Amino acid sequence: MIPRVGYKLYFLSRRSGIGRTSSNLVRLSKLTLNEIRVTAQRDQYVRDCGRTDADPAKIVWVPPNAIRYETTTYFGGQLDEYGQVSGGKWDLVRTKFTERMEFRSLQRHFQEGVEWEQTSYYIHIESIIKSGGQFRGLTSMSDVGQFFDHLDELHHSIGRDGYQSQEQLDQAMENPQTGPGCSGTEQMDEIGVNIARDGRLLWQNHGQHRLCIAKLLGVDAVPVHVCTRHEAWQRTRDQIRMDEPTPEQLEADYSDHPDLFDLFEAN
Repeated sequence: MIPRVGYKLYFLSRRSGIGRTSSNLVRLSKLTLNEIRVTAQRDQYVRDCGRTDADPAKIVWVPPNAIRYETTTYFGGQLDEYGQVSGGKWDLVRTKFTERMEFRSLQRHFQEGVEWEQTSYYIHIESIIKSGGQFRGLTSMSDVGQFFDHLDELHHSIGRDGYQSQEQLDQAMENPQTGPGCSGTEQMDEIGVNIARDGRLLWQNHGQHRLCIAKLLGVDAVPVHVCTRHEAWQRTRDQIRMDEPTPEQLEADYSDHPDLFDLFEAN
């Protein structure tokens, strides 16, 4: 850390003059301390603990209303890898999925009949595009119109045909779940969830629009992939997998948990 700071100071003094070195030192020190603080905070919330025994490609079907929360740390990207086990406080930082702007806007449109143009989601995307940015690959208002038309088609498709996995859709000749701003039908594009220490499912990535619509339509179950398991939850899996002497209450509490079906079937 010190050599790196000294290296920066050398070039700052060459560029700015000796008289400004003190102020540059103060500014660089603040930046360095902030970097240390952020790193320490990240390590406190997300700590790598290895890999799970579970098949990282395993798909489980869960009621959409079982996914009530989402993971909301500043380091969420660290939790995207499938089959990962992490400790720390990341699973305690959560917000309700139904409080997302996307969910509220879809709810207003599909259940209250509000035009897309009057929803927060549309207005948010429109402001990005008109300021010269892009959103999910959308770069024009024409793209935005197609994106929301696709959401209408997706809602109609799921309401008519039920919720289908990406593998099922891959086998179909027409796939209503692809469109502008959508990532396609790779099998790993199922709704991604994390599992908290208490077994709660937390939305992490992929399929937010599908999950919103499934909730709004009252779909019985949706397929999900597990990204990260909390180390405490992994210990629960390990106890059951190793058939260790455990309180009967453990199995009674989690006998219907979708992440444990493979273990109970094996035992």
